[in-house]
Amino acid sequence: MKKSIWIWVLTLSLGMSNVYDDGVLEYQAGHYKTAFKKLSIASREGNALAQYHVASMYENAEGVKQNYKKAAALYKKASNQGLAMAQSSLGFMYELGQGVKENAEKAINLYTLSAKQGYAPAQYNLASMFFHGTGVKQDYEKAVAYFEAAAKQDLTMAQNKIATMYLKAEGVPQDFKKATFWYEKASKQGNADAMYSLGLMYTYGQGVAKDNQKAIELFEKAATQGSALAKNSLGSMYLNGIGPKVDYAKAKQLFEEASKQGEPLAQYNLGLMYAYGQGVPKDYHHTLQLWKKSAAQGNEVAQKNINLLCEKMPKICEK
Repeated sequence: MKKSIWIWVLTLSLGMSNVYDDGVLEYQAGHYKTAFKKLSIASREGNALAQYHVASMYENAEGVKQNYKKAAALYKKASNQGLAMAQSSLGFMYELGQGVKENAEKAINLYTLSAKQGYAPAQYNLASMFFHGTGVKQDYEKAVAYFEAAAKQDLTMAQNKIATMYLKAEGVPQDFKKATFWYEKASKQGNADAMYSLGLMYTYGQGVAKDNQKAIELFEKAATQGSALAKNSLGSMYLNGIGPKVDYAKAKQLFEEASKQGEPLAQYNLGLMYAYGQGVPKDYHHTLQLWKKSAAQGNEVAQKNINLLCEKMPKICEK
């Protein structure tokens, strides 16, 4: 599911009541209830930014009880004043059916209004709808155009998405160099998914010279942010001595962390360690448990190995 993005803007009052500026400062200080009261006053005075901010507080239950209907109503007021952020947020609510009846056509119209003003989150959401064909005929060309427009404004989600499209040839010709370019952009901004994907490209030499050390650095950064896929890949490198020396203890630790996060590849790899006794005592019962978890998430290799294990050691598989 796409994320709704909130951007708080502190502007000078320029003749309006200072209560708006005061409200934003209170919000930034974490005083949400006070901020809500002050911003509500500015909202009633017709301040579009205040209407947007109060709406977001209703949506996210900040200083007030969550109320999607009130959020949508205020987003609409700000949208009618041409505020791009509000148009995008209202579009998001129509897309999900939060506070309003789900309506993909209205979502697209609102995203389009916002995107034409250059608002990156709206460009991203509109691109996603064209990419998936949600409420509109699938159109990869338009999807790419909007993703790139958002990516050029340094929206990391868009950079990561357009990179993946070039990597997997989704609606565009496969181009590893372009994929690398956008993954690097997103990685520099701290996007863990992009770090992981760029790490894989360095591992396999796709669009860049093969560099296991660079891959390890990227996997480590992504793993630090909690990426289960990065933990699994890093664990595999320690397990097989690719880049670093073989380190079963480190591999086991990483596989366990990723397995607890529900990563099926890590569950499978940890199962292999117990099957072969790599840094741990052989334990086929534990292997079976891990492979079952992995197979339940669609890992066909895990299921095939379960079948082989049960064929060779039927007692292991008896309930």
